[in-house]
Amino acid sequence: IDDKKVIVYTGHLSRSSDLEPILSIFKETSKKIDNMMLLVVGGGVKYEGYVNMAKQMGIENIKFTGFVNAEKAAEYVNAGDACIVYYPRTEGNKYRSSMKLREYLAMGKPVICNSFADLERFKEYTYQFSNDNEAEEAFRKALKPDKREAKGQKYIEENMNWKKVAEKIVERIKAITS
Repeated sequence: IDDKKVIVYTGHLSRSSDLEPILSIFKETSKKIDNMMLLVVGGGVKYEGYVNMAKQMGIENIKFTGFVNAEKAAEYVNAGDACIVYYPRTEGNKYRSSMKLREYLAMGKPVICNSFADLERFKEYTYQFSNDNEAEEAFRKALKPDKREAKGQKYIEENMNWKKVAEKIVERIKAITS
């Protein structure tokens, strides 16, 4: 895959997994952007279904790793050119906080995502699209990044590292118990 522009998606392909919209968006976008592939890192109960879905959709420029440990997953993310996160516009997704987005930014990766709910909070640091027709432009920009991911990495380091989070929790506990 060294000669390809690799878009990485990591996740546990469980019953709550929403890979289908990513496959659809990637299928259409990859028709317009040459030499691009999707690397799906992870396994789970929906793994075989997603492999079959990609075949049925005619997506040839895709690789599935199956289950890998966290260290290997990080290696795949690091080797990719960009990463993707997508939240379908559902009631439940309005209240999700994307650890995946935060992990990708912490690694300094360009992140392609839709502008919905929690993801929208990170618009300054990601390559967002508000509808599927805008996805191609977000992919193109992420594959020629303008350094917003470096700002995102700094933001994550300064505001979301476990030490700072724990300090805030301790402060809140002290305030409540004092």
